[in-house]
Amino acid sequence: MAAHHRLAAGLATLLLAGACSAQPQTPVAAKHSPFPAPSAQATTATTINQRCDAITVSSSKPSPISAGDTVTITAQAGGCQLPDYRFVLLNATGTGIVMQDWGTTASWTWSSYGTQAGIVTVRADARGSGASGDVPDVSAYAQFQVLGGGTATVQTCRLPVSGALPGSGGFVQLPGGAFTADPSSNVPFEGQADPSGLRRGYSYDPVHGRWLPVPRDWVMPDFSSYVYVGTEYPHASNMPALHVVKLPSGTDTLWPRGDQLYGYVIALRPEGAYGAPGPEIITMVDPTGAFAPVDQGHDGLFAVITPTVLWASKWTTTRGGTYTVVEVQRIDPKTQQSTDWFHFGTLTAVPIGVDGFGSPIIATGTQTPKGQISATQVWIVPQASTGVVPQGKLIYSDPNHPLVIQGSALVSAGAIWIETDRGLWVDDNPAGLMRLVSSYSGYIAGGCL
Repeated sequence: MAAHHRLAAGLATLLLAGACSAQPQTPVAAKHSPFPAPSAQATTATTINQRCDAITVSSSKPSPISAGDTVTITAQAGGCQLPDYRFVLLNATGTGIVMQDWGTTASWTWSSYGTQAGIVTVRADARGSGASGDVPDVSAYAQFQVLGGGTATVQTCRLPVSGALPGSGGFVQLPGGAFTADPSSNVPFEGQADPSGLRRGYSYDPVHGRWLPVPRDWVMPDFSSYVYVGTEYPHASNMPALHVVKLPSGTDTLWPRGDQLYGYVIALRPEGAYGAPGPEIITMVDPTGAFAPVDQGHDGLFAVITPTVLWASKWTTTRGGTYTVVEVQRIDPKTQQSTDWFHFGTLTAVPIGVDGFGSPIIATGTQTPKGQISATQVWIVPQASTGVVPQGKLIYSDPNHPLVIQGSALVSAGAIWIETDRGLWVDDNPAGLMRLVSSYSGYIAGGCL
């Protein structure tokens, strides 16, 4: 994936037609598509649907640019009315990533934050309105030299990871990414697994040097205790009890009124245990059993709890009545006031963690039948992004190879670690994209040792 973003060498905006020896000036001449033209039967003989025969492309900033600059690419087609446009990012081999698919919008705003130093090529495609398929009528190209790329910072790490079963824990060693199983992770499972399926795996407690039979979100940040969902239903709520286990003693007691979380525990913090007992509510039960709603109207299962703010996706309803989560909001837990923070068209968007500065890490894509997020993009968003095109650091983008996120992201050794169905990834380059460092696919159990 990273190769798609280590893009190649160029100057100002130009057409890669191969016929001109001198660098052209913006706007650039058109180049007819290298693909075969659609048959006459597939092209409606009307003015609106006629093929485009020219295209120019211009940019709001000339080359070179610095990683982090925002550049607006604008195309203008000729010979056709109401054309459709598409914008594609190309690597050095010509392999493209569609950044803005076919539509009537003639411009695309490129946030180069996270782009590797080197040459980036943008291709603008145009076709007559109403045409189908992916073949453009004409294409034009713009190249930019991107300055300021960085290098990877994590050189060594022994990262605890696990599967969902006893004895599946171990360590991924960097460099190399090899996994070594740890027999001491064969700790009997306690209670019930997370019913949502989003929080699984074991945790490694570096303070006491032991494996814990619960996911990281159910462990107190200082490793003084952890919680698990019991198998008994002690109250009239007919919901499972919540247990709390003190460390290192292992003393196991019931959390007062812990059944009010309905088994859907999302975080354990000093102020209490957070849960999502309903699809649009986040609640907290403190150690004395005092119970109070923290938020309403957001998807609590994907909520990220920090000491001062909550990050969660707002539930919205489409015209057909389908509930969707396409907008991530910042929530003040004291006032329950929410602020729009991120959305990207109709893509499902959920927070999966925060970076070292408290900025949300957001995955966009679709939800799997099991409820996990299959991410075609992963963003770090340090400030509210309310425009059509998100503003932030894009650390992953590949619509053809989505990543199913497994558990929450973790910050350790100055880097962001994310487990997926396609292995372990790390974002450790301020000017680059996250990179695959191990083929091991499971759950992150703790920080680098």
